[in-house]
Amino acid sequence: MNSSLFCQRIDNIIRFLLYGVIFWIPYSPAIVETCIVFSIFLWILKRFTLFFSSGLTKKNGREKLSLFLKSFKVQHTYLNGAIGYFILACGFSLLATWFFPQAIRGFFYKTLEWFVVYFLVVEVFQKPKHVFVALGVLSFTAFSSCLDAFYQYHFSGKDIFFGHLLNGGGATAGFKHYNNFGGFLTFVVPLFLSWVLIFRRSRYFLLAVLMFALSLWAAVITLSRETWVGIFIGILMFLFILDKKKILYVCLGVFFGMVALYLFSDTDTQEKLRIDFHHVQGTFLGRAELWKESCAMIKDRPLFGHGPNVFMGVFQAYRLNVNEAPTYAHNCYIQITAELGFVGLGCFLWMMFISLKKPFLTLRTAAFNHDMWPYVTLALMSGMLAFLIHSFFDTDFYSLQLSIYFWYMAGLLSVSDTLLNKSQARDISLA
Repeated sequence: MNSSLFCQRIDNIIRFLLYGVIFWIPYSPAIVETCIVFSIFLWILKRFTLFFSSGLTKKNGREKLSLFLKSFKVQHTYLNGAIGYFILACGFSLLATWFFPQAIRGFFYKTLEWFVVYFLVVEVFQKPKHVFVALGVLSFTAFSSCLDAFYQYHFSGKDIFFGHLLNGGGATAGFKHYNNFGGFLTFVVPLFLSWVLIFRRSRYFLLAVLMFALSLWAAVITLSRETWVGIFIGILMFLFILDKKKILYVCLGVFFGMVALYLFSDTDTQEKLRIDFHHVQGTFLGRAELWKESCAMIKDRPLFGHGPNVFMGVFQAYRLNVNEAPTYAHNCYIQITAELGFVGLGCFLWMMFISLKKPFLTLRTAAFNHDMWPYVTLALMSGMLAFLIHSFFDTDFYSLQLSIYFWYMAGLLSVSDTLLNKSQARDISLA
């Protein structure tokens, strides 16, 4: 077997494992982690195969080193530079930390895993059918989770697969907490909306409408206010690109709907939906206290922070009530600043800005017609924005399932943007 065919078969296996990752995201962190570990092993095997099949006997030491580095070079994307700066910021934070063993372990086992997932997706999902299958698998597992949440909330009080009870009254589906399920839905709702538009003239239209409606209701019954805000802003982004005239109607509809719900619903309904004044105030005050204590942690080491993924251990020393259980900051951006300083936060925000800017510029010139890629790219970009808004109120990037999920979708967005550019170039050529 020649090396090229062998590498293609490795790519096929990695792709299959990554399909497994997106399928098991709502259900099993252990299987997700196992699939990623095997994918990394196969990727390394593939790169060594490329290296040793390049005629090493005819090259000197310097040429072999250059070839080795070239063989292990990751795929080029619009995020490579920003990712490099962020990793450099993590390196400075590691050098400055007082908790080096914990920080270096967190850096390799958590932070780097983000980018491993991203580059694996970008490398092996090269063709349109690869992305379509991945989104199909996500749609299946997401639709199953939404059905599970519906059954859990309205009938049994526990989910079908694991028997998880309603968490604080909100639906969780296969996740342990309603906020995690809400973070998962931030990409799902825009994706299902894109299916409605893509299949609007096909026999799958009614199924797409059902999926979208069910995903919206699943977001509502999480009772997660940050999920509502994130998805609402994500949908506004979707409409801003697609049809700016509809934004005003959506905003007015949501506004008057919320006002009517608050004014005309009884106290029991408000408490059940957690929109009563006392619950909102209690949540706000609790988060505000955590953020205030986190800011004291930032103040001590503002430039490079305390080290990657050391927040929970260090934070206890800054708590006003030391008897409180260890916790996260419930705000990814505050927590990143506490761990990596303002340098790390700046690099992280730059990554996120580039992640949204490049597809946005592509979509500004895209024609929304028979081609699916403008809609898919728009859905993934809107989902990314919704996820980032959701992360302002929770610690999604510190959840194994959700952090892998985000960077998986970021990889799909990069591939989708590339496919959209190729499609546009082909259309221009034909014209």
